[in-house]
This record gives sequence, structure tokens and C-alpha cells, in this order.
Amino acid sequence: MKIKKLRNEQIVEEACEWAVKLDSACLTEQDKKSLALWLSESPVHVDELLLSAAIITGLGEVDADKNISIEKLLKENAPEVVTLFRAQTKTKPVEQNGTSKEKTARIRRYFSAIAATFVLAIMATFYLFVIAPNGQDHVSFATKTGEQRSLTMTDGSIIHVNTESEIRIRYSKNERHVELLSGEAIFEVAHDTSRPFRVYTGTAMTQAVGTIFNVRHMSGITKVAVIEGTVVVRPEDSRNSHQSTIDVTDVPKKIFLHVGEQASITQDSNIILMATTNIQAISSWRMRKLIFKSDTLADIAIEFNRYNQEQIFVDDQAISGLRFSGVFNADDPHSFIKIFRNVTCDTY
Repeated sequence: MKIKKLRNEQIVEEACEWAVKLDSACLTEQDKKSLALWLSESPVHVDELLLSAAIITGLGEVDADKNISIEKLLKENAPEVVTLFRAQTKTKPVEQNGTSKEKTARIRRYFSAIAATFVLAIMATFYLFVIAPNGQDHVSFATKTGEQRSLTMTDGSIIHVNTESEIRIRYSKNERHVELLSGEAIFEVAHDTSRPFRVYTGTAMTQAVGTIFNVRHMSGITKVAVIEGTVVVRPEDSRNSHQSTIDVTDVPKKIFLHVGEQASITQDSNIILMATTNIQAISSWRMRKLIFKSDTLADIAIEFNRYNQEQIFVDDQAISGLRFSGVFNADDPHSFIKIFRNVTCDTY
């Protein structure tokens, strides 16, 4: 078993292009919308754009004519570094092709422009994911590897979306319709008896009023766990997932789940009740914790890979079926690798 780090060279190139556009101050309204969407896709995009902007700012301070010596440059900037570690002392600005204050002002103005762009991005994201569901519009989005989001809807409901998940939201007068196409999400549902809150996964429909529950849909299997309140779960034919007039009380094949209870709905419409679990364990992924209970090494690798650019590969089929239990930081696959090596060395 080994870890391989994935590179996002495309993201780096895109970030550089956006940084250049920001520096030239020639963004159109369409560019601003595109940038807002690009930033909202992943925190990695934000990190890369900040890095690219910082590089451009640094390049702007380079003395092309070599009129400033290295010694003078270090002497001029040294006080700014020292003040991070000790009490700030007032020093007289050094005059050299413009004062230090002027340079600082230019840098501040540049990053103010960047900050203003981020505000536009946040506003655009707010409009797209919060205001739109109040009407008949469809809202769709997907989280990338390691990315998580929390959305507050206009009715007060909150949707926490886990990594590598795809979701569609459609609010109407008769139904709050959510499709979890893949991945996992926690739903904190605001009370509204006149407009049911339903989550469709293609194999199951979960309906709740004033409750909190977790839905995970992967490899055609849907798992529902209740954190607070009660939900109704029934098998769902994906062809009928858009029928908003369904009355779940008239469906014979359904179950009620209460706090701590879980159920698994298979592709052939079988409902399997699972062992009652700890409520904190259900939502542990929100704290980026992975809890394994006698899971195979192959499944553990898949789960870690949903959160990390560094991917775990099990290249030995003989050990892929080994089972492990434990609680791990989702962002630290190396911690599991270390324990795995210790266990296998002691065993074999």
C-alpha cells in the first residue's frame, strides 16, 4: 500500500490567469460571475488565487534597473519582519524611489481589490445557493475532493454537504424537493407541514418535518440515519422521483426511523435496519473524522481518498480484505498508514 500525491496543475494555471486579469483590472461583468463560480467550487481555488496574487504583487516590487542593492532592500524591509515577533517600534520611512509608506499603500490597494472581488464572489454564491430556491428555479452543484459546504435555505433549513457529493434543489409551493445524486449530506429541516421536505436518491425517498438526518448515497445504496426527530423512509423508483403529490402514509412499504436509528435501502428496494449508533458518530464527518468499525482496507482507502489529494492505493489484493477499526483524521491518511504498518509488522 502506498500514497500518491495528485497534482492540480490545471487549477494552478487557471489561478494564474485570474490573477493576471485582476491585476490588469479589466474584468467584465461576465468575468466577475465566472470568477465567483470558480472560487465557490473549491477552497483550493481560493488558495491558489491568493498565491498567484501574492507572486504578482512581489514581482511588481522588483527593481528592474537594479538600482537597489540587496543590502538596502533587506535593511528596508527588516523592521516589517521583526514586528511579527516583538513590540513594534516606530522607524522613519526610507526614501528610495518612493517611500516605504507608498509601497505599503500600493500593496494594500491591490489586496483591497482582491478582497472586493472575493466579496463579489460570496454575494454571487449567496444569490445562487440561497435566494434562488425560494422560487421554481433548479439549483445544482457538486463538491470536490476534500470540500464541504453548508447552505442555509430561505425557509431556514440547513444542508451540510460532504466531500465528493452532487445535489440538486428545487423548491415549489407544494414541496421542498432535494435530490442527492451521489455522496452524503446532513439535513436540518425547518418545520413546514404545508410543504414537505423530501430527499430523493434514486433508490429511496426520505421525508421529514422538523428534524435532522444524514443521507449517504454511494454505489447505488442509500443509507439514512436520524440525528434528531423522526423520518419516513421508503424505496423510491427514480422514474417517480418528481411526483410531488405522493402521500407517504399510503405507501405500504415504508419504515419510521427515530433518533440513532439507521436503515440501508438496496438497489432492489430492500430496506435493511441497521444497528443503533451513537448520534455523534453519524455526523462525525462534519468534524472531518472517519470512524471505521471492522471495515476492509479497500473500503478504508476509498473513504480516505474522498477527502485527500494524496490517494491511498492498495496494490496487494492479499491484504485488501484485512479489517480495521478506529477513529482517524480525514485529512491525515499518513496516520492510518503508520498504524497499518505497525499492525501488519506485528502480525506478520
